[in-house]
Amino acid sequence: MRNRRFVLMLVAALVIAVEGVAAQEPISPTPAVDHPFGAEFAARMKESLSLTDAQVVKLEPLITTRIETVDAALITIESAEKPDVAGFIEGYGEIRKEFEAGVMKVLTLDQRGQWDSFKAEFETDLVEAGATKRLVALQSALKLTDEQVNRIRPAMSTSLQKKLDLFQELAGDTTINVREERRARRTLDDLNAELEKSISKVLTVDQRNAYKKLLGQ
Repeated sequence: MRNRRFVLMLVAALVIAVEGVAAQEPISPTPAVDHPFGAEFAARMKESLSLTDAQVVKLEPLITTRIETVDAALITIESAEKPDVAGFIEGYGEIRKEFEAGVMKVLTLDQRGQWDSFKAEFETDLVEAGATKRLVALQSALKLTDEQVNRIRPAMSTSLQKKLDLFQELAGDTTINVREERRARRTLDDLNAELEKSISKVLTVDQRNAYKKLLGQ
């Protein structure tokens, strides 16, 4: 568990480093409005919801913030020796509420109705965005080829989706008891171990050795 915490913290640091080099600017806690993920999703929403250019400009930073904050919260709970499951669920719920409120302020009444049917697809795509961010960091650390990245992507996306599904399930309870919290921690450990196994299968001998060093093995 301790080794996995180190790797997750390293991945988080690499994500920040990659984005910092790309921007050539000091890292700011507020995501840039031209973040590629925010721009990509806003463009898709424009087509699906018939948004104006002005609406797209307002939605980009909202989407970027949603992606960044959820990913950061996940890395925090994954890297914790004793994950605060209840705290994450509360924070995750607030992130979703704030995002929904922000989107509602931008959309017209007709667009809000369309948004309800588009939302499920949007949530799935947000998981893909989170997986892409982590793959960028992993590709840099292990010098992965594009083919390897594409082979790892399904496992990465599935792992993130299962984690969010777990927290969403627990979020339905008014209170989380000790047994549920322990179950969540075990599930997180199992998902991380399963992901590590899937990644290792795709790596070359040299990359696998480098990966083991990252894991502290």
